[in-house]
Amino acid sequence: MKKRLFKLLILTLVFMMMSPVAMAVPQGKTVSNILEFTIQVKATLEAPEIDELAEVSAAGLYDNFVVSVDRGECGDEIVMAKIEVLDGNADDLELSYLLIEGDNRRWMPLGTDGCWFGYPDGEALNNLAEHTDFRISWQESAEGTYKFAVSFFARGDRGTFDKELASRTFEVKVIRGDPVLLTHAFGDDDQPGDSDLTGDPISTTVDAGDEIDYTVEANLANGVRHVDNLLYILEVEKDSIAEGDFEITSISGYGEGETENINNTFVAEGNRLKGYLGPDTGFKFGENPAIPLPVRTTFTLRFATAGEYLINVYAIQAGM
Repeated sequence: MKKRLFKLLILTLVFMMMSPVAMAVPQGKTVSNILEFTIQVKATLEAPEIDELAEVSAAGLYDNFVVSVDRGECGDEIVMAKIEVLDGNADDLELSYLLIEGDNRRWMPLGTDGCWFGYPDGEALNNLAEHTDFRISWQESAEGTYKFAVSFFARGDRGTFDKELASRTFEVKVIRGDPVLLTHAFGDDDQPGDSDLTGDPISTTVDAGDEIDYTVEANLANGVRHVDNLLYILEVEKDSIAEGDFEITSISGYGEGETENINNTFVAEGNRLKGYLGPDTGFKFGENPAIPLPVRTTFTLRFATAGEYLINVYAIQAGM
């Protein structure tokens, strides 16, 4: 019985030594001066968010993205901001930001060597837009992975903006090759199967005045995630072509109901009529819930006069 009690006392002491115990502060007479200091702890700025960025893009394209910052309790902080190319050849690209002055909107180049943006003497975060639109324009020479940093700086003790408040890095892989693959077939969008669609030239014969359905399917290629401001171009070529020789009588799939609009876009260029489908600024292709991929469009075509018509359909990135 005594041995068990002794062991219990030992275990109790061990647990008391292991457990934190709040001890009373010893009392006594103050025998020195009292030192006092104050520390003000400021709220920190959250890292900026990078949205709508294509993590995989293609040489020759541009890509729009948005930088946003949660001001939190830092709205009175005087800041400057910078986009910097960390990895990759800065000569392979051009950075721009969207300047909005009333109803006027235009892209302003930033350069690439540590691109500062904002007011030269800084500006309070509360006075800056929460969201800023940027654009990366890739040169035809671009290829590989490029790394960037978007950073916000406060004015330091020397009066320069060298005190980093928040930063975020991002990477973009740039490939060579077409970012969009078009395939086509005769027939409406319910008829051509995947095996019928091809990227090769196709041909057929119809009587003057008859109609024929022609389907185009578009998808992303070479790992590209999206293309901003995509636009379909149609070129119709024929000897001595004239308005009225060619007409689109209906559209189904993408562009449905836009028959009159696309017919009104055609302009004569020598022996060729050239028009486009979609808004003149294009549309976001890929990562767009409103337009899931692949995108199929069927045109019903009518040829009023006899002759050989050469038709080219292709996609461009509008605004380049």
